[in-house]
Amino acid sequence: MIQPILPFLLFFAIWPLSGDDPLATGFPTEASGNIRFQADVVLFEEDGVIAPEVSIAIPRDALEAELSDSLRVRVAVAMLDRDGQARVEYQTELPLDPDSTAGETSTFPVPERWLRLHPKWFEGTRGMRITVEDVTRLKVGLLDKLRGEHPAGVAEGRLDWPMRRLTVSDSDSDSDSDSDSDSDSELDPDSDAGTEFGSDSTAVDGGIFGADEADGLLMSGLLFAWAQADEKPASGLPGFRSVRARLHPNPFHYYGLHQPVMTVYWERYGLPPEVEDGAPLVLVHEITALEGAETVTVVRNEVAASNDSRWELQRFDVSKLASGAYRLDVRIERPDGTVLAATDGEFQVVWERRRWTEDEQTLLRYAELLLLSRAEHESLLVMDRGAQEEFLRRFWDRLYPTSPGEPNPKEAEFLRRIEFANREFGTKAKEGYRTDQGRVFIRFGSPDEITFNLNPQDRELLAYVLPQEIDDPGESLEARLRQTKRRSLRDNRAYEVWDYFSQGDPLIPEFAGMQHGLKFIFVDELGVGDFLLVYSNLPGNLR
Repeated sequence: MIQPILPFLLFFAIWPLSGDDPLATGFPTEASGNIRFQADVVLFEEDGVIAPEVSIAIPRDALEAELSDSLRVRVAVAMLDRDGQARVEYQTELPLDPDSTAGETSTFPVPERWLRLHPKWFEGTRGMRITVEDVTRLKVGLLDKLRGEHPAGVAEGRLDWPMRRLTVSDSDSDSDSDSDSDSDSELDPDSDAGTEFGSDSTAVDGGIFGADEADGLLMSGLLFAWAQADEKPASGLPGFRSVRARLHPNPFHYYGLHQPVMTVYWERYGLPPEVEDGAPLVLVHEITALEGAETVTVVRNEVAASNDSRWELQRFDVSKLASGAYRLDVRIERPDGTVLAATDGEFQVVWERRRWTEDEQTLLRYAELLLLSRAEHESLLVMDRGAQEEFLRRFWDRLYPTSPGEPNPKEAEFLRRIEFANREFGTKAKEGYRTDQGRVFIRFGSPDEITFNLNPQDRELLAYVLPQEIDDPGESLEARLRQTKRRSLRDNRAYEVWDYFSQGDPLIPEFAGMQHGLKFIFVDELGVGDFLLVYSNLPGNLR
């Protein structure tokens, strides 16, 4: 039994704690937290009310389980109002068996466990928060274990409603009333279409689907699909849900290397009063590159107008498109070009294998290691995956030009150094590339000379060594004493001194005309193996 919870549990009501606006961005989106999953939400109509369809892709390694494990997850869907506050939440626990994945014939590069959910619409909804919690495990922290807290991830975003009846002005009124239904809904174990949250749907806000305004033309959102699903959908699903269940959703919206054919599904409902049943209409699918706003593909199909609901499926060969971010605009037009209704969605074309398998946070953390200008770094943070790929490809090609499609030696060396740093300098609390030693190694390569002492005594103590090492005449006396004045003769912490006779082997050329070599001094300040940078003659700061 699945029960709506009112009021929303405090734990979920205050999440996230960062203060970010949950409605700042739309779907699809990647979850934050302990479980990295991808979520997409597409809005359809069923029996005159909004019917959200939520698709979730959970990488198997995100649940820290063996591929043969059967797991249980708790899934919560919260409907958010215009202030980002939860108005109602539905939750249930689901088993994730090994055969609940996309299917053995799927070519998606990351093994996934898929969920498809159909939460009940709630009046006044402007966004959605989706939480996936692994109830088979506890968090690793002691306090977390004592509290019984489980690893969890959360994805949230704004719902951009594309469907508008032309006979109704857009209304933004909200209702503060509670849900009008307390009835439960059984989880159908035989349904391949997913999980149903709630039961009879409420009327939506603004009277968009009011009984007095039944005439008009509506379009659903765009469901980006990976391919046709391997399994057959269960019978008895309402409306077009049985048709959608035959498609394998692609909440990532990635195409290119592993899937050069993009499949898009959408629905249209009703007619404007001035259009007769059977009149000719034109369905226009137009693909535009977001960078430069260049139209790359336009497909026009003639159809007959119908008062009945219809579903549409369109496939595109994207094998000739460059990596980057694109928008698909879908319009219903009269033969004279008058637009009757429109909807759109964005997708990514990605051709490099690594871009498919690394999560967004990893890619952005790697970007911190590059010597980008502030403007470049800030622009990279807000790019979609395909645009990031194109940006980074141009970045590496500026350093070492390569032919299209060929790996860049500079980027390959960058990744090799990250792998080495993670292996050699990582601690239990920090990945190697995030340590001071890891960042120096990635930036300048192996030092020419390393002086280290794990248990210094007598004249090898830091109080004696640091004044000798900080001997660059370009340094002021104050700079030399900055690290030595607080070092006592009892300070026998381990240290390493890295000397580069010149500039080392920087991935990116720097410091033209530098007359002396580079020096870095690291100290294990806490005695946990994390050597912190306490001195460097590096011009500027080490980010």
